[in-house]
Amino acid sequence: MKRGLGIFPRITGGVCLSFIDDNERVMNTNPGANLKMHEHIDKNFESIAQYLSSARYVHVTSFFDDKTPAKVLAVLQRAKTLNPEMKISFDPGFDWANHQSTKIRGILGLADLLFVNYREFKGLGRYLVGEPDDKIARKVLARCSSGCTVFVTKRYDYTEVFRNEDKELVCYRFQLLRALRETVIEDATGAGEVFAASVLSAVASNRLKVELGGYLGLTLAQHKLPVSNPYAGWLAEFEQWFPSTG
Repeated sequence: MKRGLGIFPRITGGVCLSFIDDNERVMNTNPGANLKMHEHIDKNFESIAQYLSSARYVHVTSFFDDKTPAKVLAVLQRAKTLNPEMKISFDPGFDWANHQSTKIRGILGLADLLFVNYREFKGLGRYLVGEPDDKIARKVLARCSSGCTVFVTKRYDYTEVFRNEDKELVCYRFQLLRALRETVIEDATGAGEVFAASVLSAVASNRLKVELGGYLGLTLAQHKLPVSNPYAGWLAEFEQWFPSTG
């Protein structure tokens, strides 16, 4: 094994089939070589933990057997012991969100960033009929690490972000001005992974922080230049460029 990588040439890789059934997105998955993950971690536990501990962020996704969650939790805990500054990003998926074993709850308790869609969000928060999103968010955040940020993709055009700041729940909503029509969506499989990768890139990359800051600064300056009074409505116009509510 090199750098935590296991190779199983005689076993097929995982395959995911996504389709729409009566307006609902359905996914059928064949785990393939992923069913060997618990054995792979067992045999290479310390080297995997050492490799993970060298990272600033570790992204964790779900598996489809009942043995792997315990192994994943153990190796993450070991990696955190080796590097307490390591951050964990977690995408539990629908199955883990709605069938939380003790070990899955343990992984959730380590999460610094959590990525879920709306159905998974309600599953993690043990949604009761009529509960508002802020109440669900409080229940979800109570199960995560202190300071965790939860990203909830509600549709293809907007996401809500929840976190606790000064012991108060804060919610931000980010929405695209020009969303894709659902009729032009060819394949949504992997969209969540791309979203998570983008967020992780933004928080981990100094270059992206500089570029985003530069773009933000130029946009603010552009909207400030035509007016003498900074409170004369240009901030409201600016919100049209960066729509969010918090």
